[in-house]
Amino acid sequence: MKLKRTIFLEVPLRTDADGAIRIGTTDVTLGSLVVRYRVGKTPEAIHDEFPMVSVAEIYAVIAYYLPHCEELDQYVDHIETKAQN
Repeated sequence: MKLKRTIFLEVPLRTDADGAIRIGTTDVTLGSLVVRYRVGKTPEAIHDEFPMVSVAEIYAVIAYYLPHCEELDQYVDHIETKAQN
């Protein structure tokens, strides 16, 4: 089957008033998802921990994360360091 047009998927990320990046309309942060993905959890296992985030949203965020991992890892590491202080 040949696609006749390019399809773009929306990445369900938003920045809240405090500058935190959150998933879709939930309060789940990008950092929460990325940390779990980096230790090898599957999207389905992440969904088990955060059922308010759909598996499709998790896959979309991971698909966005992969080509942007250097920048997003810096963001997540910064947030984690800030939370520890």
